[in-house]
Amino acid sequence: MIRTSVALCFGAAAALPAQQVRDSAGVRIVENARPLRTAARVWRVDQKPFVEISGDKTGDLNLIMGARRMRDGRIAVASQASNSVRFYDSTGKYLSAFGRTGGGPGEFTQLMSITLLRGDTIVAYSPLSVFTPDGKHVRRVPRAEFGSAIPWPMAFVEDGTGIGTNWDEIMNRRIAGSGERVDTATVFIIPPDRSRADSVGRMPLMRRHSTSDPRDWREPVFGARFSIVGGRDMFYAGFQENPVIRVYDRTGKLRRLQSRPAINRPVSDSAINAYKAQLAKTTSVNDGPVKIELSAEQIARMNADVRFAKYYPEFVNLHVDQQSNLWVQRFNDGQRVTCGGMPCVNTFHKPGSWDVFDGEGRWVTTVVTPADFTPTDIGATYIGGVWRDSDDVEHVRYYRLIKP
Repeated sequence: MIRTSVALCFGAAAALPAQQVRDSAGVRIVENARPLRTAARVWRVDQKPFVEISGDKTGDLNLIMGARRMRDGRIAVASQASNSVRFYDSTGKYLSAFGRTGGGPGEFTQLMSITLLRGDTIVAYSPLSVFTPDGKHVRRVPRAEFGSAIPWPMAFVEDGTGIGTNWDEIMNRRIAGSGERVDTATVFIIPPDRSRADSVGRMPLMRRHSTSDPRDWREPVFGARFSIVGGRDMFYAGFQENPVIRVYDRTGKLRRLQSRPAINRPVSDSAINAYKAQLAKTTSVNDGPVKIELSAEQIARMNADVRFAKYYPEFVNLHVDQQSNLWVQRFNDGQRVTCGGMPCVNTFHKPGSWDVFDGEGRWVTTVVTPADFTPTDIGATYIGGVWRDSDDVEHVRYYRLIKP
């Protein structure tokens, strides 16, 4: 049983200290009952963006997989539709781009993420490639350098140390029987020179259930997954059924467990009915920018095999800002998922709620972000990401982050 109540309910928690800290076998445990900041001092996002870069559903800036603000003020945006990284100046004016679809140096088969390392070195995936801050290709990192680890999801700290799971181990696994299970996978630490892949241990990766096809095990709707993110020198990992976040250093040693009270919110009948109604209208699926039409038989089987999680995830996204604060996004009913193949991007029609933890694991505040906005870049004074308008067109937006 993965789901757990790691802290007291909110009413009882109010009578306790905001944080309780203890050590166990060299691991620091931080249990948060409530945020340190009062309601009058919560961090806020300004109502209007100070930069906006408009996309185009049929153009080069579409299926945006991330935006990052660089030290010189430029903004790098990863577009899966064009398999390119596009540079804009600090006001949102287009400057240049690098990358295209292909298998050669500096080309991408499916651009899924962008990360800035120390000195604004750019790491983009897939395939995993390294570029200078100006977009010049440095090297491609072949899978063979990871040994047995096929890293997905993948995260980095500033020196280039990576962490990831053996995703192929899960997707190629054949499971006997029927029912529901939590699949686990080995998590690896990979040093910057890619000389080895050191196992951190096995962790829960996803919950799956059997279907009418004994070879096809699927994730339940609203189901939890493994999440991981890298900061300056620490990695943060968690299974979304549980509000406990595990914090590792760059060698893979567990340093801290931090948590806030569990919500344990059951999936509502209205959400299930709304999903089924939408599923009944589905006639195609997306594989990257390619739309695949489904046969009547495929649609019928897809509807018959759908299952739902019992509880909503405790969180859906992790992000580390430039001051080493961990941002943990709660699930809400406004979720919609846009898939450009892998990964899928969570967007919320309703405003998002992010619990922010400092570098010691203390719950500092909860930040409310605009509806239809997915943060991908958070600095000391700004928050940037992807916003969708009423026509479902993507825009890159940057807002001021106000800290009273």
